[in-house]
Amino acid sequence: PPRSTLFPYTTLFRSLLNSNVIECGKITLKKQLFDLSEIVNIIIFQNKINCENKQQLLEYDYDRDAEYFTEGDPLKIRESIENLISNAIKYSPSCSVIKVSLKKEENELIFSVKDSGPGLTEQDKLKLFNKFQRLSAQPTAGETSTGLGLYIAKQIINLHNGEIWAESVYGQGSTFFIKLIATEL
Repeated sequence: PPRSTLFPYTTLFRSLLNSNVIECGKITLKKQLFDLSEIVNIIIFQNKINCENKQQLLEYDYDRDAEYFTEGDPLKIRESIENLISNAIKYSPSCSVIKVSLKKEENELIFSVKDSGPGLTEQDKLKLFNKFQRLSAQPTAGETSTGLGLYIAKQIINLHNGEIWAESVYGQGSTFFIKLIATEL
């Protein structure tokens, strides 16, 4: 089959592998000091085409003079943030705004992404971050979902002694947050 028809299967396969590695406790974190704002900038740049295709505006608010250093596995953290941003794009309608923010509050870094999607029902909130969970919202342009992304993101953030959560009012979109420990240079 052509590569385009295999894409959802390769994504599912990769997600299943990541999920199993995490559950078996065999994930190896390659910890190092890194600048979280640089990772967020890269992810936003890489998602501009997806936003343009849906006529969405992706805004990024952060203090360019602040330092956003943390210690952890930058590739794993990136995977978690990519999931949240791609979900915001996937579940927001065309011609909407997605707001990404990075703040430093004392010894914590707080990343957030606010979408313009339908928001989470109370039932969705109970299933959030669980394995193989499909929530009530549907992708707005036929994108695919494995039901594993938020589960994997939560496991990765937990391994970094961080927190991940969502705030949402049904009908008014959702905001997803990641909190990590800041490291001073």
